[in-house]
Amino acid sequence: MTIPAALNRHAPARRLDDLPIAALLVSVEHERVSGANELAEELFGFALGDIVGVPLSEVLPGLGELALRREEVTMARVEALRGGGTPFPAEVRLRALPSRPAEVLCVVSGLSDADVVTRAATHFEAAFDHAPIGMALFNCDGEYIRVNSTLCAMLGRGEDELLGRRDQELTHPDDSAQDVEVAWRGRWPGSASSRTSRSCAGRATSSSGSPTSTR
Repeated sequence: MTIPAALNRHAPARRLDDLPIAALLVSVEHERVSGANELAEELFGFALGDIVGVPLSEVLPGLGELALRREEVTMARVEALRGGGTPFPAEVRLRALPSRPAEVLCVVSGLSDADVVTRAATHFEAAFDHAPIGMALFNCDGEYIRVNSTLCAMLGRGEDELLGRRDQELTHPDDSAQDVEVAWRGRWPGSASSRTSRSCAGRATSSSGSPTSTR
């Protein structure tokens, strides 16, 4: 979301109704909405004037007092609430008002499902690539389709050496039978759980041929 001119600390104050985005004024002391433009009332599902006086926690839970008292522009992605209690994903930006120290300007942009998926995918990519533990994705044939650098270092193999190979090729022979059994049954022997996410301990064979403990 592009920061409106009103969020520039050096920009002159503007009427809320002049802003091209949903905007709230929030009382820092009382943590309640003290003003709103029509776009905000529409976004949050309130009739004209009804959102004024509503506790901030009822429309933007999770922001808290700390966000209200920061002097710099603050951005957060939160689960906002409409007047009827219906949640929706939103991006919020707040800034202090030098001319009105008792209030904070809060602009809100609703996020579409596509935005949420895109942002979630971005976070997953970063978490996967930079995880301090070895991580991999497999296709239905048990072939590596993605690996992170930590796993490559653990196995002493480059990404190109792993992609397209089956994990069974790298599993230590003593653990191979159990690995296959787990894959087919979707659970550890004696466990009542079905095919869910699990942590599998075993040994893999590194490029030097020596066993490497994995989990």
